[in-house]
Amino acid sequence: MNEVSILLAPPGPDRDWQAEWLRLTQLPEPAHEAYFELPPGRVRLRVQERQLFDHWCLAWKPYRCEAGSSALEMDVYSDPGNLWVPDDALFQLPPRQQCQGLMSDWKSPLLVSQRPELGMLYRPDAARGLGRLRAPQDLSETDLGKPLELAMLGWLAETGRAACHATVVAWQGQGVLLIGPENSGKSTAMAACLQAGWDFVADDLVVLQGCVAQGLYASAWFQAEQRERFVELLAGLRSSALEPKGWLPMAEVLPADRLLREAPLQAVVWLRPGTPWGLQKASRGSLMRELVGALSRVSGVAGPHRLEVAHQLVSSCSCWEVRAGPDMERIPEWLN
Repeated sequence: MNEVSILLAPPGPDRDWQAEWLRLTQLPEPAHEAYFELPPGRVRLRVQERQLFDHWCLAWKPYRCEAGSSALEMDVYSDPGNLWVPDDALFQLPPRQQCQGLMSDWKSPLLVSQRPELGMLYRPDAARGLGRLRAPQDLSETDLGKPLELAMLGWLAETGRAACHATVVAWQGQGVLLIGPENSGKSTAMAACLQAGWDFVADDLVVLQGCVAQGLYASAWFQAEQRERFVELLAGLRSSALEPKGWLPMAEVLPADRLLREAPLQAVVWLRPGTPWGLQKASRGSLMRELVGALSRVSGVAGPHRLEVAHQLVSSCSCWEVRAGPDMERIPEWLN
């Protein structure tokens, strides 16, 4: 089992989580059920609250599959009368991480996500997660657009998958991995590509299997002001004043044949601010450092494996650096 390195902060007050696990199993079984084929395997999802279930089915719509034996079972119970209260460490985190919650050390059951509205326990030995939903109306856009994100990252780490903070679009089945720090223009570049007829693979969180990029959520993330630039594409953006970005269910925007579950990567493109504008070959050493950073931000795999993943990508894909400035609409032309 890999050590999970996405610990955000220590959990809140000590609690008997084994007893909490047993308590949750005694609640009425969640009424709504669906199955999804995700990169590590098939997931059975059961949720008591219908509105939340519908949101998550939308975020996972391209991955929905027939019922069958599952590699992971996730049950989310309605539990309004019981509160898991995080300590002050949660509220000292940046807003984005507050929306994710706190993650505990790896133990069984693992306290994966701890926030007042939504908590999750995960047992690797049973391949099962149990969650409690206190107040559906208070859920963040992150909760809605990235179902059970920390639990999914823990599962990816346990199964040896590398997760990367990046975006992937595809042209004629060939994927391009867009990397860069926060607010470097990945989402804007993706929107420009989608508007130009490219296909969607993944945004913000990309699963890497060798040089194949896989999507975990069919959700894209944009700042609200980007609606003015991509009026038609972002008409359905769900946003909140409390979060830096809103989420866009791609199943509402693109036809099914433009929502790809995976794509072999042909190129890695490093988005950088500054001038002169244009596309040029990237230094493989610099790109390696940026890739390791992108993997470190979300991946639970050990450090040496991150280096291995980054090295495989820069060795097998063409490597480019884009300084786009404000002229992001030219990116699809450059990438073609």
